[in-house]
Amino acid sequence: MENAAEALKMAGMVLMFMIALSVSIVSFGKARETADIVMANMDRETTYIDGNMYYETSGATRKVGIETVIPTLKRVFNEGYEVEFRFPSVDNKPIYTIKATSSIDENDDEKVFRIKDNKFLDASTRGKNAFLDGIIYGAKDGDDFNTYYKDTIDLPNESLYKRLTKPGVEITEKAGEYKIEKESDANEEIIRVIIYEIT
Repeated sequence: MENAAEALKMAGMVLMFMIALSVSIVSFGKARETADIVMANMDRETTYIDGNMYYETSGATRKVGIETVIPTLKRVFNEGYEVEFRFPSVDNKPIYTIKATSSIDENDDEKVFRIKDNKFLDASTRGKNAFLDGIIYGAKDGDDFNTYYKDTIDLPNESLYKRLTKPGVEITEKAGEYKIEKESDANEEIIRVIIYEIT
């Protein structure tokens, strides 16, 4: 009798182990499936756009609103993207202008929001946030933007937020990447870019 009871206990434990193992396999399978979807969206095949070194990720064109643009600009800090704004010719002002730092320099109008290789960007978190807020909402007197960038960057009279929330404005998002060739192919750098076409 005792042997039969022990055998039933062992069989119960084996059954519980099999149930736990099955649940774990299903859970890991779902997690892997989700990871595959995310990686596929990040790694999709690319094609040229406009022949200008930018690449468009196939199937990545969509209509968006300001509620998509602002989080994307905030994500640039963490993920090393560049964001380019393409306004219609009637509203083709830059999102900011780098001031001339000497008499031989020229002002440089920027339509690309970038963090990487931006030599005027302050390295501190507060300086980066000031840059971000200044570009999106414009600088005000006594604002952090003026503290960090008054002598190096000019903003247009109308903030990016106001330009993108005007009645009738439509924003099309294109995601992709372009390559910066270095001395050898092994050192080729890939820059992710998001393009917003405003109509």
